Amino acid sequence: MASEKKYVVVQEVLTSKAFAVGSDSGSLKRTESIMNEKAAEGYKLHSFSTAAISGDKERRVLATMVFEKIE
Repeated sequence: MASEKKYVVVQEVLTSKAFAVGSDSGSLKRTESIMNEKAAEGYKLHSFSTAAISGDKERRVLATMVFEKIE
């Protein structure tokens, strides 16, 4: 039997456009897609953290999501 991972970590880069009110940003859609994919695989979101990425003209944020397998 293949061992399933208890936790899965996913990182996604969000752009400043993702934070606009009423945004239809690809970054947010991708993040939502990741969350729904992991939920369909039997994981729940355990934690979500962000960190600013410096050195770019455009504001970017690194989002780290930790998913836990539901037993």
